[in-house]
Amino acid sequence: MSDSKNSNFFLGFILGAVMGGAIALLLAPSSGEENIKKIKDCFNENRDKLDDLKDNIESYMTKGKDYIDTKAETLRSTIEKLKENTQEDF
Repeated sequence: MSDSKNSNFFLGFILGAVMGGAIALLLAPSSGEENIKKIKDCFNENRDKLDDLKDNIESYMTKGKDYIDTKAETLRSTIEKLKENTQEDF
């Protein structure tokens, strides 16, 4: 559980840093062309971090889906057993 919290913090930190940088550039007193160039440069500099972030998010989504699927199957199995036990009692 601790690794998950640390990973979530790291993902949030990276995403917040990228968004904060983009907002700061947009609010800076410079021309639109300069801002666009700065944003592109910032994006290109952080492309690897963003790719890692995307990969981590996809991994967490897959793990979450697998966890939910496992728990759903366990629940279905338990319900079936309860139905069978209930029918046997009558």
